[in-house]
Formats: sequence, C-alpha cells, structure tokens
Amino acid sequence: MSSPTSRTLKRLREQGYTADVVERWIPRARVRKDFLGILDIISVGRGKICGIQTTDGSNMSKRVKKLMGHENSRVWLSVPNTVLQAWGWRKLAKTGRWEPRIINFCIKNNILVARTQKT
Repeated sequence: MSSPTSRTLKRLREQGYTADVVERWIPRARVRKDFLGILDIISVGRGKICGIQTTDGSNMSKRVKKLMGHENSRVWLSVPNTVLQAWGWRKLAKTGRWEPRIINFCIKNNILVARTQKT
C-alpha cells in the first residue's frame, strides 16, 4: 500500500511538476520533522513553488489547523510565486481510486485563509 506522500509525489510528477520530500526522519528522537515545521513536499513547475503538507483523509483537519496556526505559513506565502497546500488522501467508495482533497492557503486582507480546491 502506498503512503499519502508517495501518492502526492506520483500525482505531481504526472502533472509535470518536479517534486521531492523535504521532511526528514530524526532517528534518535524517532520523529519526523517537516521543513519549516509545515512542509512534507516541495514541488516546482509552471512558474511557481508549491509547499505541501500531505496526510490521509482522516487527519486532514489536524493538518489544516497546523498550517493555519503556524507562523511559517505566512513566511512561506510572503515569497512571490509560492503556493501552500494540504492534500488529504481518501479512497473513493464508488471507484475504489485514491483521490486527494486539496486545501489552498492564501493571505487575504492580512488574514490567512484556507479554501478547498475544485477538482
């Protein structure tokens, strides 16, 4: 079975993006550390740099809350041509296929906003 991270990488690469994992495993502490405390994957393409937090569908609300509350979300989005997203993977009952629910983050009127992307 594939992980949310591997499914995300596969989808991004199929869409023509260059992408790689930026979270790291710290063996002594037995924990994973996200890049800037918020990112699992960075992808580059189509004139933008996208930072992604990826998870399974059941943990999506936790990841959205994490990104909404972390100061580095604003730091990431303050750089021109950057995108911040959370991808929550779920298996659709009708088709049996894995599909992501994608939440886009942006700053509107100096407020961090999260919006579901239409697929």
